[in-house]
Amino acid sequence: MNLPKFPRQFIRKEDEPGYQPETWQPKWHCFCCHDTGKINPHLAKLVIEEYDLSKDKIPRCQNPSCKAGDNLDFLGSQVVDYRFTAAICQHLDSIHREEWRQTTETKTALVQEKIAQLAQQKSLKKPARTPSEETEIQEKYAAIVDEYNKKP
Repeated sequence: MNLPKFPRQFIRKEDEPGYQPETWQPKWHCFCCHDTGKINPHLAKLVIEEYDLSKDKIPRCQNPSCKAGDNLDFLGSQVVDYRFTAAICQHLDSIHREEWRQTTETKTALVQEKIAQLAQQKSLKKPARTPSEETEIQEKYAAIVDEYNKKP
């Protein structure tokens, strides 16, 4: 009887081939409105000068891949700003996605730097010598060798 061949099943994700450590990812799908239907104020300010969340109409997300804006339609045009087109919302989405990518990249680099610093502090290995320490040690070594060579 031929036995079946099963693929490996790893206990830890870290042991799997091609594993990449996870960086925090938001749960929303639309970066324009964070799945609320309301365009993020910092993004709205890119389109509407001096936009004020407390005074201006709510800018509705029209991103084709997002249906959250439908929840605002019952408020009507007295409260909701419909001027943001699908193209504008898609562009705002891509801007905010790039901001997130840069933020996670920066945070990951900072975490890795802190880990390296902590590892160096806790390491039992002696730290590398400075150039002046290396020169001093070389001089002491040369003096010992000279003394040893002088003895019969």
